[in-house]
Amino acid sequence: MSKSAFVSTLVMAVLLSASVAAKTPPAKTKMSQEQAVQKAQQHTPGKVLKVTSANNGFKIRVLKKDGRMVDLKVNHDGDVQKEN
Repeated sequence: MSKSAFVSTLVMAVLLSASVAAKTPPAKTKMSQEQAVQKAQQHTPGKVLKVTSANNGFKIRVLKKDGRMVDLKVNHDGDVQKEN
């Protein structure tokens, strides 16, 4: 194989791999417990009393400034839902 043919083949391989890499979606990472607590406190300000791991995220109990307790579910995508 000549040097120019080798260089052409190499350039084509690099371009093809870049094209495939651009189409591959980034891998999803699971939300950490600390990130889930931050999301919960953004949703419902207060003191976090309890954090437990759940199937698709975390259950977080927050004591609000008015004395009410709120249970939240934060999934691994960062969505927050009230449980009670």
